[in-house]
Amino acid sequence: MPDWRDVVIDLYDQGASNREVMRELKLTPGSWKCLEEDILDSDFGEIIELGKLYAQAWWEQQGRTNLKTRGFQTGLWQANMNNRYGWSTGKTDATTTVMDVSNKSDEELLQMVREKTKKLGIAVED
Repeated sequence: MPDWRDVVIDLYDQGASNREVMRELKLTPGSWKCLEEDILDSDFGEIIELGKLYAQAWWEQQGRTNLKTRGFQTGLWQANMNNRYGWSTGKTDATTTVMDVSNKSDEELLQMVREKTKKLGIAVED
């Protein structure tokens, strides 16, 4: 019977998620957390940390090596990366306000800057 460490690393090396590894080891999320935090009696946390690195590298490699592969579903790959690793390439919402400053004095402009930066929570020194 293979050592659990080899099983875990092998799964992660194929891009497996934590849930897949939990299923293979027959662990609940609570048991997983206890084992992961037990730094005195187990190397579980270190194996999992290494495994997560392997899994992310596997997924990144899929995108890199399949860039020119016909039929590669980049949208599916990207959604997976967004969900697994917090990647986001979506547009950010931005608003632009056009203000007429042509007839403003320096003091009026400075007051406008103070008001806008205050709304943004930015401190401006005089």
